[in-house]
Amino acid sequence: MNLGEILHKEKIELLHFWESFEDGESTMEERLAALKYLAGIVYFHRKKSLKRLRKHFNKNYKNMFNLTCFVCGEKCQHRHHIIPLVNGGINSKLNRVPLCRNCHISIHPWMQ
Repeated sequence: MNLGEILHKEKIELLHFWESFEDGESTMEERLAALKYLAGIVYFHRKKSLKRLRKHFNKNYKNMFNLTCFVCGEKCQHRHHIIPLVNGGINSKLNRVPLCRNCHISIHPWMQ
């Protein structure tokens, strides 16, 4: 599979993720489980430095603090790439979600 096909597959997966939560009737556990699942997907391992990707992402970082946590509704303290950049995740609004610290730690226990 070439890079274009991989990125297309990833975009379809992310669109499906967002569509599954449009009705607003999902539970915290369902949202957290979906985020944990997608965080484990590896589309490809990036060989280049993530520094440039993160720099672009950090420009819009402050805008996310006006949002609430996607999982529990508390005040947003972290931003999370649904599919991690290192695993081939894209650096777009489609692949970002605002999270509170506790929910982010639930996805990445190493953050404690």
